Amino acid sequence: MSKRIINENDFATLRLYEEDTDMHKIASAKIKEIFTRLYQNTEVNPDDFYFTIFEDEQANAFFIKKEDTEDKQKNVIAISRGLISKCENEAELAGIIAHECGHYLWNELLGGKNTHFQEVAADLRAVDLLMNGGYNPRNHLNVCKKVLTEGVHRRDITIDVHGNSLARVDYIEDYMTKIANEQGDFPPISENPDVSYQEFQKPDLL
Repeated sequence: MSKRIINENDFATLRLYEEDTDMHKIASAKIKEIFTRLYQNTEVNPDDFYFTIFEDEQANAFFIKKEDTEDKQKNVIAISRGLISKCENEAELAGIIAHECGHYLWNELLGGKNTHFQEVAADLRAVDLLMNGGYNPRNHLNVCKKVLTEGVHRRDITIDVHGNSLARVDYIEDYMTKIANEQGDFPPISENPDVSYQEFQKPDLL
């Protein structure tokens, strides 16, 4: 599967961990566990997804829709070791996974090539998924600030499809403020950031 992802999607520079390595087995199992929690009480099936990691010091992740060896559709979520290393707890990693899940939603709805709109929409979708999984979205905001704003100093510059990083953080904060005004503020990040916040769950997710 890893070799097929590389060969068919031009990810030749991404050093994907082979499926039989301990690193892949441990990381992919954890990503699947978090994914399952994000989509609890929905019809999304984790078995329709392939989860993996790749050896890259840079903070990077991607979502692609694939066909498995039986010619059935298989969605791929891959996260770099460098991005995982920036996460201080499970809730922050869940935010990264939730963002890639956001791409799954917009790919289903819109299809085609990724756009700036899709990146921003995936950021906001991640907040909904985290609430459904019982994670505090404040952790998502924290990891986005670390990953997106490093070395960025202006909000009026859009470099590529990913858009302006500072503006994207602003959009997340604005969306969380809107939810807080409607449902009550999010709890502060506690000493146990992985505690469940059931009061913020949203059952009406794809």
